[in-house]
Amino acid sequence: MRFLDVETANRDGRNVESLLREVLATGERIPGVGRPVLRGDERVPPMLEAIRRHGRDEGASVALAIEVDRVLTREKGLQVNSAGLCGAVTHDIGFSSDAAAAFCLIYFLVPVLANVMARGRARE
Repeated sequence: MRFLDVETANRDGRNVESLLREVLATGERIPGVGRPVLRGDERVPPMLEAIRRHGRDEGASVALAIEVDRVLTREKGLQVNSAGLCGAVTHDIGFSSDAAAAFCLIYFLVPVLANVMARGRARE
């Protein structure tokens, strides 16, 4: 999640709420937050469980994603989605922001391709 990468590097003592207010005031979209069609992301709770079970919930990006989720849920009714959480955890385990974004793209393409293939078979 590039937003987390930038904000983790540039916090300079400001709290997450003030950073988010600044970004939201510009009208800028925060990647990894919200879901265009559905409210909430049913994939996040099991992902968080796995992250906690494997001791990855203490990383700076995951902790920031959890804080972003808390603030935006309260302020805007938005939640961190699975892409945001995926980006945060991959960044914490050492992926660069670009590599984390590429990994998240693969994460989303696999089920889309499987669905396309299944639909093709159903038509045969």
